[in-house]
Amino acid sequence: MKPFQLIFHDARRYTGSLLLTALSMLALVGIQLLIPWLVKLLVARVTDPQATLASMDYVTLLALTALGAYIFRAGLAFMRSYLAHVAGWGVVADVRAYIYSHMQRLSLRFYEDKQIGNLMSNVVNDTDLFEQFIAHRLSTIRDADQIVVLEDKAIREVGTHRELLARNGLYKRLYSVQR
Repeated sequence: MKPFQLIFHDARRYTGSLLLTALSMLALVGIQLLIPWLVKLLVARVTDPQATLASMDYVTLLALTALGAYIFRAGLAFMRSYLAHVAGWGVVADVRAYIYSHMQRLSLRFYEDKQIGNLMSNVVNDTDLFEQFIAHRLSTIRDADQIVVLEDKAIREVGTHRELLARNGLYKRLYSVQR
């Protein structure tokens, strides 16, 4: 199996978590648009010179709605982060298990000129990048030695962060969207 096919294969197992992560992100955007609107209504009602006691009940309702929105936003932010990490660490665990089983099938001749500590360190560090990519922002991988950009299961760009930004391709568009 090609390495990226393996990652996509393992990420498919976490489609539910990734889907819920995306939905919670959309809900977060909605909540973040709702709160300023509530504050606008609140300020308009409080500064209205013809405000009555009934208007103050409306102000209380708006304030409680805003408080509920902030609490809901915190819950959604937690859910998004938690589910993204569940998927990220699940993919890491699956990829590591595959790599370790592959390493056990290699002949002893392979290990004659390789240091086991370096091999294990590379496996651990490289698979951690998958978790960062899945669970965090794109900017967390900018210090990687090599970045591979995939689109429609095909490699579109390969290079360092600076090289990919200079090309004005897909990576630059994705990176600018997240900034």
